[in-house]
Amino acid sequence: MSSHGEIWVWGRNDYGQLGMGFEVMRMREFCVHYPFLMRNLPMEGHVLRDFACGDHHIVAVTSAGAIYEWGDRQYFEPTSITLPSRYQEGLKGIWKVAAGASCSFALSMDGSLYSWGRKSSGCLALGDSCDDWVRRPVQIPRP
Repeated sequence: MSSHGEIWVWGRNDYGQLGMGFEVMRMREFCVHYPFLMRNLPMEGHVLRDFACGDHHIVAVTSAGAIYEWGDRQYFEPTSITLPSRYQEGLKGIWKVAAGASCSFALSMDGSLYSWGRKSSGCLALGDSCDDWVRRPVQIPRP
């Protein structure tokens, strides 16, 4: 990520995780070998604050606290999202994001931590109290 909030991406793109859009994805190989500037970030005039990469998806947060995700989002919907799309769950004051293999996390300014995605290997920090797929952010209880 540049100091201006731009994301340069490269690597595998078989799930649309590079955010290049379906048409570009179909025309290229599944791997981008050189840095590519993402131009499809619909952030409504806000600057990208943070982003993280999972195995097949990317999660990002803007200066306004809006969360975007793209790539393989099986835990939300049955298809991959090849362009960044805003996550409409109403989380407020999100400051940082992180990603596991098939899960995502958001940290709010008040210290609340939220997780969603696939429960495998305990990556959601919710124990056995949730289904295999958590489709909406769940606040992780404080110890």
